[in-house]
Amino acid sequence: MSSFENLLISQTEKQLSLLQQQSRNYAEWHETEHELIDKFLVQENFIGSLVSSIWEGAILRCIDSSVEVKGKWKTIIDHCGMDGLYLSNRIIRCKESVKLKTLGVEVKIDFRLYANSELWVFTRGSDVNDQGGCIIKVTKEQDIDGTFIVFGSPIGEDNDFVFFKRQQIPEENFDPEQEFTSIEMKIKDNGDDRVFVSVKLNTLQSTVFQTFCNKFIPSFVENTVMLAGIGRNVILRKVSIQQKERSSMGIIIEASKRQQCCLIF
Repeated sequence: MSSFENLLISQTEKQLSLLQQQSRNYAEWHETEHELIDKFLVQENFIGSLVSSIWEGAILRCIDSSVEVKGKWKTIIDHCGMDGLYLSNRIIRCKESVKLKTLGVEVKIDFRLYANSELWVFTRGSDVNDQGGCIIKVTKEQDIDGTFIVFGSPIGEDNDFVFFKRQQIPEENFDPEQEFTSIEMKIKDNGDDRVFVSVKLNTLQSTVFQTFCNKFIPSFVENTVMLAGIGRNVILRKVSIQQKERSSMGIIIEASKRQQCCLIF
C-alpha cells in the first residue's frame, strides 16, 4: 500500500470520528451559531482603493508541497492599482473568524491569473499548516494551456500538503493571445467533510463549472480565511466572505458529477 493510500485511510478514520461528534452536538452548537447565518464578515473591492484594516498580510514561500509564511503578519497598507491587489508570493488573511461547527462559509472571489501562477484559498484552521486544514487552489499552466482546480490538506510529513483531487476547468473559445484569465469563483465550505466550488472563466463563451471534494475533517475551532498567490502575477479584484447555512448533498453534487472532467486522484 502506498504512502498516499495510507494517508487517505488515516484521514478517513479521523473524518468519521469527528463527523459523528459533530452530529451528536449539532443541536447544542447550533444555538450559539445560528444567529450568524447570512452574516457578511467582509465585502472587499480591491480595484483602485486602499485595502481595509480587516486584512493583514505576509510573504509566502512554497516549495513543492511545503508552504511557509515568512516573517510576521502585518497590516496591509497597499494602495491597489486599477487592476486590483497584486498577490504574487504573498498571503493575506481576514481578521474576522469563521465558525464551522454547524454552519458553512461562502467565499466569493474575483481574480486574474497569468501563465504559471496559482491562487490558494484556505478556509479551515488559523495557519497554513494546521492539521485538518483545507486548501482550494486554482492553477493556470502554460505548458498544457489549461486552468485547473485542486483540493488538498496538510496531512503529509511535516504537515506538507497532500492533494486529493485535481480537475481541469473547461475553457470554451479560449483566446491564446490573452495573457491572463479572469476568474470568478464561489467556494462553499460546508463545515463537515465537504467543500463545493463553482468557477466561471471569463472567456468568449463560458459556462459555470461545478465540483466538490469530501475528504476534509470537520473543524470545531475558529477559522481564518486566507488567500495567497504563487507565481508570476496573481491579481485579486474582489472578495466577500459570508456565513451560510449548510448545503444538503443533493442538487449540488449531482450537478458536479455532470461537469466533472480529468479526475486524476
